[in-house]
Amino acid sequence: MLREIVGLRMVRLEALPGSQQVSIREQREPSLFHLGVNESKYGLSKEMAIDLNALVRVHATALLPRAVGNLDDSEMRVIGQRLVEHLDIDLEPILARLVEERLDQLTSPEGS
Repeated sequence: MLREIVGLRMVRLEALPGSQQVSIREQREPSLFHLGVNESKYGLSKEMAIDLNALVRVHATALLPRAVGNLDDSEMRVIGQRLVEHLDIDLEPILARLVEERLDQLTSPEGS
């Protein structure tokens, strides 16, 4: 069993130029997803951004034993959409297969 997972690197906003910080906060930077200071939600004491350019492999032993924060469904959806666009992932074959499967379910005698 592979003991590695894929993660996305995070960058501190304070390390970036002021104009880029503003752009990230306003979600105008497609490769960086803003995470504000929100210890109860994200477990962060400083502003950060998820860097969609930096997919990294992380060994499972490097993870904390429990989550310190989380993203909600909307944030995960936006990050997923940005990754698809940024990495130029062709979803057409997957979507076509899913649509065909759903149509088969809806038009089959068992689906009625």
